[in-house]
Amino acid sequence: SVKNMLNSGSTAFHISTLIRNSPALGPNNSPYFLNLPLDFACTNRLWTHNPGGTDPEGDSLHYTLINCQKAVNTSVDGYQSPSNFGGPLTQDPNTGLITWNTPQTVGIFNIAFLVEEYRNGQKIGEAIRDMAIFVEPCQNEPPVIEAITDTCVRGDITFAGGLRIDGRVEGNVQSKPESQGLLVLSEQGVVVAFLA
Repeated sequence: SVKNMLNSGSTAFHISTLIRNSPALGPNNSPYFLNLPLDFACTNRLWTHNPGGTDPEGDSLHYTLINCQKAVNTSVDGYQSPSNFGGPLTQDPNTGLITWNTPQTVGIFNIAFLVEEYRNGQKIGEAIRDMAIFVEPCQNEPPVIEAITDTCVRGDITFAGGLRIDGRVEGNVQSKPESQGLLVLSEQGVVVAFLA
C-alpha cells in the first residue's frame, strides 16, 4: 500500500488536462512526458526524476508539486508529502526536475504535479500528472571520483599520463596529434588497449 495516503488500494485518483482553444492562439496540444510516471529511489540517497515534459508547439511549461487528488480540487484522504518520510521533496518550476533529498522510509509513495502551459505570457492549458516512487534499500555504492589536475593538450604535442581509478594508476594513456585514438577498458577498469 502507498505510505503517504490512507486506503490507497480503494482510493480513486484524478488526473486532468485543460486546453484553451482559441483561433487567436493558433493550434494547441497538451504537453506530454517522455519518461514514465514510475521511478525507483534508494533509502538514504539523493533521488531525482526528470518527467521529460515537452510541448509540441514549443510553449513554456511551469511545474508545481500538488497533493494527489481523488476528484477535481479534492486531495486524497490523509495525503502527506513524501518530505514527511525523509528529506525535502522539491520540483524545479522551470525544468520539472523532482528532487528528494533523501528518502528514509522503504515503501511506495505517490506524488502529483501541475504542469501549466504558457504562450506569449498567457496561460493556455494545464495538465496534472500523478506518479509513484518505489523506495528500497540499495546495496550498490556510487563511485568515488578522484579529482585530477586539469591538463590542457594542444593538438601539436604528444600527451602521456596515467589513468586513475580508485586512487590507483591503472594504465598509461598516450595520445599523439595525428591519432584519433580509442581507449579500451576492461570491466574492472583496467586499460587493455589504446587503438589509434
